[in-house]
Amino acid sequence: MIDVNDKVRFLTENILTLFDAHAPVRTFKERAAPTPWITDTIRRMQKLRDKAYKKYRSLKTNEFWQYYKDMRNYVKGDINRERKAYVSHCMGLETNPWIALRKCRILTRTTDSISEQLADSDQINNYFTNIAPLNGDIDRDLYQSYMNNVVTKHIFNFECVSDAKIEEVINCIRSNATGLDGLNIKMIHYCCPHIIPQIKDKVNCCLSDGRFPDVWKKAKIVPLPKKKKPDSFADLRPISILPVLSKVLEKIMCEQLQAFVYKHKLLSET
Repeated sequence: MIDVNDKVRFLTENILTLFDAHAPVRTFKERAAPTPWITDTIRRMQKLRDKAYKKYRSLKTNEFWQYYKDMRNYVKGDINRERKAYVSHCMGLETNPWIALRKCRILTRTTDSISEQLADSDQINNYFTNIAPLNGDIDRDLYQSYMNNVVTKHIFNFECVSDAKIEEVINCIRSNATGLDGLNIKMIHYCCPHIIPQIKDKVNCCLSDGRFPDVWKKAKIVPLPKKKKPDSFADLRPISILPVLSKVLEKIMCEQLQAFVYKHKLLSET
């Protein structure tokens, strides 16, 4: 019988091989930010403005300097009006105003850098693994409530899922972050629906055997700064990026466990 780790490794390697062959990573020069509010009329006015400036540079007269300033002000005013109208149009199309502003390049995401003394992965790991006590305080009343109401008559077993369920869970994943395995949800979507039966086979194998693949247990840790200039490890927030297919299995397991707990009322009301 093939081990589930070998199955997951085979699936991952073949997906990556397909993308390397048909959609390889390429390096390209970033283009200038788009300005859709710049109309043809404004471009013609910009050319007239530039010609006026060249004329002034060659003759150095007050008349051409004033003409250049007038053209510059006209162009600036028209650009502001067109940009305002474009942003208003985008705001009307988007329910989330922040998304609309980012699409208009009015608001951009900024990434704060981490200083060299805080960039050591081993030191970051040591700090966050020792930040919490091993034996924290527990709710004694809640603990005693569960100990006094041990349920033994209900037996839980994970159930295998269908292709439709796998597709439903994949469509629920919103994050496009790439884990250590090199896959993200967009790559999975590009391979659907052909890859659905393969994912179902791996998930059902995990559910029936009671095993979680080793490669899906490993996460990529990204330390994000909480403020612009972090000066200690306490100013960092570590984000764990798990393999995307592990999220599919986790969601299915979570749904089945929640359904079982709610059905038999196993949670304490306190």
